[in-house]
Amino acid sequence: MLLCQSLEVTHQEKIPTTSISTHDSIDYIMLITNTECRQMSLPAVQCRLLFINNILKLSHQSMNGRILMNLLSNFAQFSNPSVPRLEDSENKEYISEYTITQYGLYDKDPSLMLKQKLVLCISHYQEQLNWLNTIETPFIIVSKTIQDSRVLHVPVNQGNEVSSYLLYILTYYHNLPEYTLFLHGHNEDWHQLYNIQYILNTSDLNKPYSNINNWYVNDRNISTNTYMKQLQTIWFELFQEELGDMPATFREKCCAQFFVHRDRIQLRSYRFYKTLYEYVISDIQDDASAIDGYHSSMSYMMEFIWHYIYGEAAVLEYPEEAFIQLEHNMRVYI
Repeated sequence: MLLCQSLEVTHQEKIPTTSISTHDSIDYIMLITNTECRQMSLPAVQCRLLFINNILKLSHQSMNGRILMNLLSNFAQFSNPSVPRLEDSENKEYISEYTITQYGLYDKDPSLMLKQKLVLCISHYQEQLNWLNTIETPFIIVSKTIQDSRVLHVPVNQGNEVSSYLLYILTYYHNLPEYTLFLHGHNEDWHQLYNIQYILNTSDLNKPYSNINNWYVNDRNISTNTYMKQLQTIWFELFQEELGDMPATFREKCCAQFFVHRDRIQLRSYRFYKTLYEYVISDIQDDASAIDGYHSSMSYMMEFIWHYIYGEAAVLEYPEEAFIQLEHNMRVYI
């Protein structure tokens, strides 16, 4: 494990020496880490870093990064058992009437968007949204499950966040706020170690584009990545006219959550986004069942290139940020 800069982790003497190959050992590590976090009143992000450190220590400094992703996701749920989950998409009690009335903008005059410094575009399926009750920032919820006059509804459950982001852009293309923060419906997740409030408090809105995720995967090369090869087959139809020839490699943090300035969104034409949206919600892109039952191939392909669409270089690096190296092509920025 490579630690850039410093990462302080305390009480490591409590970590068991058993192999992490058994389910019981993983549960034990979760229990130990969660206990330490409660005793020391650590915030969620430090707990997750402690959990990563404990897992890597037991695995003798090496572990398949995708296994660690799953473990970290499981730990996030384990360490927050009291947080309610959204089970009924038609029950809007998880977000207060005051919040959606005061800060929800979908049912307001679209020209109000132009006056906003920042608006959250929240791609929603069945995530809990009560975290919005403590965030005093204007937002648009773009949901595949909620049909409400105050929520922008995606008519087809396809494309994951891609269809939500594109529908938002099409709806507000001529009335975009100065900045949009494109988000999934969660407050935190394995790929996003910091909660939204912390991100809002610490982000620099002087940058035209900024990815808020923490996982960086360097495997997006046309010679080795299946989805890059698939992207190549549709590039000419969907991207060539406005983006030019397809680069052989893309490199950026994963999972498609980012701040973007309106000028960068409007680098591309309304017609460009409309063509993409129609493709994403078409029958040809109804392929999630063939992948993992949840993600469509287009969600992976767009994850690779959002930054490029918004005018960034195909390959992005973060030399000033500290990170934990997991594998030769995978790291976690902290």
